[in-house]
Parts: sequence; structure tokens; C-alpha cells
Amino acid sequence: MHFKKNSFKLLLLGSGAMGANVILFAIGLQHTSIMMSQLFFIPKGLFVALFGYLFLKETLSRNQKLGLILTIFGISILIYGSFKTNDVLSFGKPIGNLFIFIGILFSTSYYLISRKISRYYSPLTITFFCFLVSTILSFPFAIYEYTDGQL
Repeated sequence: MHFKKNSFKLLLLGSGAMGANVILFAIGLQHTSIMMSQLFFIPKGLFVALFGYLFLKETLSRNQKLGLILTIFGISILIYGSFKTNDVLSFGKPIGNLFIFIGILFSTSYYLISRKISRYYSPLTITFFCFLVSTILSFPFAIYEYTDGQL
């Protein structure tokens, strides 16, 4: 396997983005409801489409544009509800929702970078480095949690 300098940096960056997603999701779950965490992940495909349009110059269909508008509106309602009620059983705490949302942005970055580098690396190589870098990034948090710490 031949690593090109720039594409290898992107491979590591994308893998780090997925690792950050995993870490932020785990921390966010401690501060929000499971329902809210999953509701935030539903529109991830639309975020990938939006950022693909903005950064990779991909085209969006009329349905994708409408979906993005509705998604942003719906997420705005959920975020507003979490700030207004601060009820962890329904909307979750705002800090947990924020961690989940930022994690989604990192995950979206991973998917976009993976698209870009897939012409240089096989899916197996991309997946291997994703797991390797995610494990390395998560290891300090795992040790902290194992020693009865709480994030």
C-alpha cells in the first residue's frame, strides 16, 4: 500500500474525527436522554449532503434542500425545548445535547473525508485506521472511566 503525504494526513484527520464523535457521544449520553441523542443522529445524512455541497461542490436535489430546511427547523425546536425545560427524561440537558451535536459534526467530517480519500485507499484501510485512531483517542477516557471517574 502506498501512502501519499496529503491523503495520509486526510486519512488520519478523518479517523480522528470519527474518534472525536465516539468520545463526544459517550460523554453526551451521560448528560442527555437516549431519545434526544438518537433524534440528533437521524438527520446526519442531510448534514453530509449539505457539507458535501458546501465543501466538495456536490449537487443537491430539490428534495434534499427541502429536507435540510425541515431538519434545521426540527433540530432548532429540539434544542430550544432542551434549554426551556431542562428535563433530562424528555429533552435532555443542553450540555449533553451540545456534545451529541458536535459529535455529529465530527462524524459528518469523517464521512466527507472518507469520500475524498476513497480513491486512494480501500474501504478496509480506511476502516482500519478509523478504528486504530479511535481506539488511541478513546484509551485515556476508558482508563479514567475504569478508575471510577466520571466525565
